[in-house]
Amino acid sequence: IVPINVYERLFAIVILMIGLVTSSSLIASITGSMAQLRRAEDERTHQLWLLRRYLQQNCVNVDLAFRINRYAEYIIRSRRDLVPTNRIAVLDSLSDDLKEQLNFAVRFERLMSHPVYRCCKIKDATILYKMTKTALKVKLLGVEDSLFSLTDAPECMYYIKSGSVLYAPEIDTELVDMSTSNTVNEGTVIVSADDHLCEIVLWADWEQHIGQAKACSETYVITVDASEFVTLIYESNTLGCFGPYACRFVELVKTTPSDFRYA
Repeated sequence: IVPINVYERLFAIVILMIGLVTSSSLIASITGSMAQLRRAEDERTHQLWLLRRYLQQNCVNVDLAFRINRYAEYIIRSRRDLVPTNRIAVLDSLSDDLKEQLNFAVRFERLMSHPVYRCCKIKDATILYKMTKTALKVKLLGVEDSLFSLTDAPECMYYIKSGSVLYAPEIDTELVDMSTSNTVNEGTVIVSADDHLCEIVLWADWEQHIGQAKACSETYVITVDASEFVTLIYESNTLGCFGPYACRFVELVKTTPSDFRYA
């Protein structure tokens, strides 16, 4: 089929020009996106190379250098596809209540597997949202990073969001990387995701840790500050809801071995 008059020829020329412009724009867009991805990947690779060079120049021992490199690679890999909050300008326009609820949903929703926080949400969900400002924080641990030791003051309950922690009642317990081995020394406990440690600090005066905990892998931990938690409970007049649970928990601790709930 070929154009046979002026109008058909003009129509064919217009269609060809539109196709040429459209295909050129599409190719340019794909090329630009590929170049942007390549630059981002090159920057990540360059940063890791600089880190390794820095560690070598400063004669950092092999074990520590390995842990630092592994942690850096984990951070880069985990954040590669995440959308950072500061890129979403519309979030600044949300009301304070919506911001608190969104912050809790994004960072602390896993706490709902624990009965205390489920009770909080049923009785007065605003308590949980207020906790995101003062009592709740997210902490990232690298392999063999200490969560707490015998010399640390017990101030927080720890909830394992992802990864795993090795709790040991004795200070000289050797830690094991769970990515390479499933063996732990006698008396130690592997605390995995959706489990928790040191809940006793929320319900009683606990003067000293009776064990230590270190990360077996890259681990996200939600920390619950005991003093801030208690303050919010008192201010919200919901202490009566938690009193029976707290009393039963403390009584259970008194009648069980000293490492109960990994204090």
